[in-house]
Amino acid sequence: MMTRKSLLLPLLLCGVSVNAFVATHVPKQKEALHRTYQSFVRQSHKSLRDGQALLSDSWWAFPMTLCLVPVICKFMLNMDATTPAFWKMVDMQFVHSLPHGAATVGAFLFSNIAYFMSGLYLLLKSTSQSIKTTTLGRLSDSRLPQIQLPPLTRTSALGYWILAAGLISTLFHSVQALGDYTVAESWCYLDHGIAISAGLYFWKVCGPPAKHALSFGVPGLVCLAVTPQAAYTCLHSVWHFLSAGAAVAWGLQAYSKDDQRVKLELAFLMNDKLRQNIDDDNNAPSET
Repeated sequence: MMTRKSLLLPLLLCGVSVNAFVATHVPKQKEALHRTYQSFVRQSHKSLRDGQALLSDSWWAFPMTLCLVPVICKFMLNMDATTPAFWKMVDMQFVHSLPHGAATVGAFLFSNIAYFMSGLYLLLKSTSQSIKTTTLGRLSDSRLPQIQLPPLTRTSALGYWILAAGLISTLFHSVQALGDYTVAESWCYLDHGIAISAGLYFWKVCGPPAKHALSFGVPGLVCLAVTPQAAYTCLHSVWHFLSAGAAVAWGLQAYSKDDQRVKLELAFLMNDKLRQNIDDDNNAPSET
């Protein structure tokens, strides 16, 4: 039969082993947990900074979430998307009963060409801008640069946004005038999402619109907001032309800033080349 003294030695040995294990492994575990915590904190701060940078740089794109409304209504709420009562989409079925209904619809849809014209103009402006920038480093190159659609940049995106808005507007109004009213209401959300985001992007790149842009935009907004059904096709067509004109005038604000920058850079470069030529002439050996 085991006595207390015989049990004391195993207990002492067990205690020493536990203390040695704790002294050896627990600090390592604490250090590992501390490193994990620090890594988590660093990643959280980095994610927060990235999120703040994304919000500060891409805030103009949030209206594009309107494009998700038809999808959410159809697949999650099992219903069709409808426009709110304070901004109800005009039903254009009355146009088909007019004496010249087909011509009215055709002219109404044709008014979207204003967006394509203004978008292409801004893209051509961006192309000429890129040609000027290219010549800064190629003053001695006699080859003419090839004219093509500019790559997607901060300013060329202005033209691409207008083209996108014109395409969506054409599709939306085609469904509105010729298709089902319920389907057209879904397209209305797409149209507004693209158009509002495009306007906010212009604000981000060009700053607030100047007087010449407001002279087009304010009357255009009046034609957009005041939409009696009988005059809808006429007023909304005017909105297309006025808003496209406002986009060109607004976009030129960004290009005028770039033009000034390019002219200054070109002047400095020409001045440097002139100084270099003068120095070369002064250092050239004189003929005896």
